[in-house]
Amino acid sequence: MSVQVSYKKQFLIYILLLFIVIISIEGIARSYEFSISEKCNFLDKEVFKEHNNNKLKQMCFDLNSLQVIFESPKLEIVSDQHFSTININSHGFRGSEITKEKEDNVFRIFVLGGSTIFGHGSTSDETTIPAALQEKFNEVDLSHNIEVINAGIPGGWSESEMNYIQDKLLDFDPNMFIIYDGWNDINMNNDQFNKIKNKNNDKILTPIKQHETKEESGLKFKDISFYRTPTVFYRLFLTPEISSTNHYDDDRKTIIAKTWKENWSQICELGIKKNFSTVIFIQPLLGTGNKELSNDEIKIMQKDGNLKGKLNSLELLSSNLNELNKTCTSTSDLRNVFDDISDPIYFDFGHVGDNGNKIIANDIFKKILPIIVKDIQNPP
Repeated sequence: MSVQVSYKKQFLIYILLLFIVIISIEGIARSYEFSISEKCNFLDKEVFKEHNNNKLKQMCFDLNSLQVIFESPKLEIVSDQHFSTININSHGFRGSEITKEKEDNVFRIFVLGGSTIFGHGSTSDETTIPAALQEKFNEVDLSHNIEVINAGIPGGWSESEMNYIQDKLLDFDPNMFIIYDGWNDINMNNDQFNKIKNKNNDKILTPIKQHETKEESGLKFKDISFYRTPTVFYRLFLTPEISSTNHYDDDRKTIIAKTWKENWSQICELGIKKNFSTVIFIQPLLGTGNKELSNDEIKIMQKDGNLKGKLNSLELLSSNLNELNKTCTSTSDLRNVFDDISDPIYFDFGHVGDNGNKIIANDIFKKILPIIVKDIQNPP
């Protein structure tokens, strides 16, 4: 006697099987995403010898899961993201929650930069450069509470940071902007460079507050955090390729340095009008200064075929600091900040571990403390 299964039961069985297949694929996608090491450039590095690989893989997973809005010239981190090692608050800044309205006794500092400020390689929110700087201020007895906010964004460079200040950060009533960058400007991809080159050829400078951003509407699968299969598929097969930088000729280096100086000159001039301080720092990179290199750091330098071009480009940026001093509150060159350090600091050409972040924060603290004391005593 044959047993016939009703169409309704067949439909339910198919739905169940489909659900099992989806769950299985999701499990494979999550396992793959957690295990990939291509972007985990801090695995098996001397800088992290005290941390086990599970911790480092979790850091990598969190970084790869981070959602960032990139709609040129807009670059901004999506708000309210929470992972094991990274927390993004309701305003899109890494770290604890803040209020948009600032109390009278608060001196508010925004620290801007790329992934080095955001904390690529930081083991937690508390070990980034801005967090280490906040810890230093917590130890000082001032008449105001110093609030340090991490406004770093992976991939950020002078133009995106300038727009970020104009479009968003000014609304938070800042007292000071700390700019810590250089690497992403000199290492910009060819698409970015051709864009600024064309602007220079047309004698058009990047305008302040005269751009439009096109907001994308609708659901984007790659931005769904609870279902990872589309994200893994997107990264494996659909991620657009960006042309890479493979040369550092004199024309390129000159245009990059000129654009970097013009971007920050505009912000410093705005600071004079809006009564906020602007402090510019040139960041250290592997090969700057006279640091005694570790085995890992030597290997990293030996693998970099563009090392000389990068360092020469950064030198051109630093040569503009005296000119920026005419409008900026202060400028400083941190390329020698690790000269007395023999321990491993870098795990690639520009990212450092927790100890390196603390050393940089200490140096920044020494340089900006007198400025802050003066601003508190004699408000601009």
